Amino acid sequence: MVRTLYEFEGWRCLWRIPASALLFVTVPLFLVGVMVAATTIDGDGSNFQRGIIAAVVAVGGGTYLYPRLNGRQLHRKVIADRLWTWEAPNPPTHIQIALRDIGVDRARHVLRRAGFNPGAFRTPLSAPPDDAPDLNVRVGVEEPAAHPQSSSDRDRAERMADALDAAGIRARIAGIDVPYGTAP
Repeated sequence: MVRTLYEFEGWRCLWRIPASALLFVTVPLFLVGVMVAATTIDGDGSNFQRGIIAAVVAVGGGTYLYPRLNGRQLHRKVIADRLWTWEAPNPPTHIQIALRDIGVDRARHVLRRAGFNPGAFRTPLSAPPDDAPDLNVRVGVEEPAAHPQSSSDRDRAERMADALDAAGIRARIAGIDVPYGTAP
């Protein structure tokens, strides 16, 4: 998750790693704190009322609060929720692009850096375009709804083309050939 988020945001996302580690350690320490609090409340065990209060604190914290905190996996949410803002489906912005099979992984990286969400799946083209037989794979790409940058479908396709052209990746996006000038 961190690697993929890093492709979208670069170094700006790295603060989430220590925050996640802190939450990972804090939740179990909460249970230790509950037990210490219960022991402190009970004291030497001579007062029955304090013993009851200590038991309520121990049982409530240990069997009610701790499992709920632990079950939420807060340490994962720090990274996963942010990544979801980039990877949440946004069908109205979906564009199919044709690529060379050998360049799909690099194209995904380049598109993520440009603020797009390339699909996880590649589909082999049984009949590549006649004028571009090297473009034998199709990948769906969307612009995240939480991070819009394009004003129209054409603008979105041109931004994708610019990003892939700058990286030297051959592609065809909504009729635009990349690198530019390779159309017949």
